[in-house]
Amino acid sequence: MLRRRQGSRDSNDLPAEADDASGGADDPADEADGVAGESGDRGDDHIDMLPRPPVEQLSDARLLFDCSAWSRDDRAALDAALGGSSIDRVWQGPELVVGLLDEHLVEEAFDDLGVGQAHLAADTDQIVYEVGEWPRVLRDSLAESLLVAGIAAGWDDLADLHIAVGDEAAVDAILEAMPDPDEVFEEAEGTEVQDLLTQLYAAVDRLKDNPKIPGARLDVVEAADRMDRLAVPFGFDATQWRDLVERAGDLRDEIDRTTSATIEDESPDGDGDGDTMTIEGKVGAVSGDGEADVDDADAADAEVDEAAQLKAALESFAARSAQLRDRLVRLV
Repeated sequence: MLRRRQGSRDSNDLPAEADDASGGADDPADEADGVAGESGDRGDDHIDMLPRPPVEQLSDARLLFDCSAWSRDDRAALDAALGGSSIDRVWQGPELVVGLLDEHLVEEAFDDLGVGQAHLAADTDQIVYEVGEWPRVLRDSLAESLLVAGIAAGWDDLADLHIAVGDEAAVDAILEAMPDPDEVFEEAEGTEVQDLLTQLYAAVDRLKDNPKIPGARLDVVEAADRMDRLAVPFGFDATQWRDLVERAGDLRDEIDRTTSATIEDESPDGDGDGDTMTIEGKVGAVSGDGEADVDDADAADAEVDEAAQLKAALESFAARSAQLRDRLVRLV
């Protein structure tokens, strides 16, 4: 049965989006810009909206995110999230500079902080739904439903859901339409957890050096799918287990995306018949008269861009595999 409790407006109990997620650490840009530490009012009633910062490409290797519209606490929360992903970064006052290859990690941090999404204001009377131990896939489905319904929500460090008291009936209706989490959860049997972690460790240990190994990629997908359905195993802290599950899920999702992209590339007209031809190493769609309707110079430039994007994606995938390996090394 889903448990709920009355939320508190005390700063120690607020969702991470509304509270200082860095535990009160000074903002790296605070002394430079002198912005006060109070979170600004970004909306009406119980809704806050953290705006997405403008981005500028400084060079072929660096990006700048202008976070001047954010408060000190918001920037400190972002810095803490980036630090957790080991992202090299520099703050120039309220402006964040990162490497171009880390852009997707910054975007993931934005998503985790609810950037551009409605979430709870700090002074809202709240209801807390204890969903932190739900499988990740079920919590993701709940978050998506709340977003579609336009319901402001927050998630605390235990991944429990915070909503405004006035939205309780609407949230209850969404929850009633979802699968029973007690039926979704499965208890691990025997040495299953150890076997899963060993399988995952062996896979990411190979992928950190060569992210294209098919067998290792399949092992990640299988392990991540199974871990998604397991309750927190005995002997694991819930936060620690959730971190492992989410990191494995991120790698699985990246594998799914690249696999889908490969399939689409093999059938450019979308009919699955794979009507392609190769001309001097370049692939183009075949026109009615049998000639490739692709300009050689444009095709060459496109291949260079595609190769650079693929290299960046593979390097990022390898780096994330190495990070997950480092977390698993003490568990296997």
